[in-house]
Amino acid sequence: MEPIEVAGYLLGQRTKQLTASYVRHDDRSGRQTGRIVWTDRGLWLVEQDDDYVMISGPEASEIRVGRGRWQRGPSIPLSLPDNPAAFLRPRHLPIWGRPQHDWRLAGPVTVERRTATLRLIHADDPDADGQLTADLDLCIVLELRLPGTRTTLTEVDYAISPEQQRLLARAEPTPQTEPLR
Repeated sequence: MEPIEVAGYLLGQRTKQLTASYVRHDDRSGRQTGRIVWTDRGLWLVEQDDDYVMISGPEASEIRVGRGRWQRGPSIPLSLPDNPAAFLRPRHLPIWGRPQHDWRLAGPVTVERRTATLRLIHADDPDADGQLTADLDLCIVLELRLPGTRTTLTEVDYAISPEQQRLLARAEPTPQTEPLR
């Protein structure tokens, strides 16, 4: 399998909803853990174990740090750097060689039991490389290794907990009402 074949597969597939736990090891900030959710309604959620919660939908987002108040704002792009929710929608990761992306695919690809491992190279520094591991059945990224950071998904599931559903409802689009005449 060639890198372009894996890219086409990951960019084109759509999973209705998924949840996962993640672990990020970063040379600057240490270890971070949390949970992520993606729904077919365009809603996503990142819950970090340090009490940071970020929810976004097509129209709005809400963020809460610690036990603080929710802060409402416009929709947040899934393609933000370091957003683990993009692992459930790989087309939003900045690795596909588009003009605004820092990384691009490079050969070769290793496929073992429906898991593909690809090499990445930095757009500006071909000596800087990384690695992406993807589940070809679920069409998600399981692990991304870049210089100084490694993020890995664990406990991937289709079920969204009642608490996660309650949080996601905060970013649901609201029906537009007609003005009174």
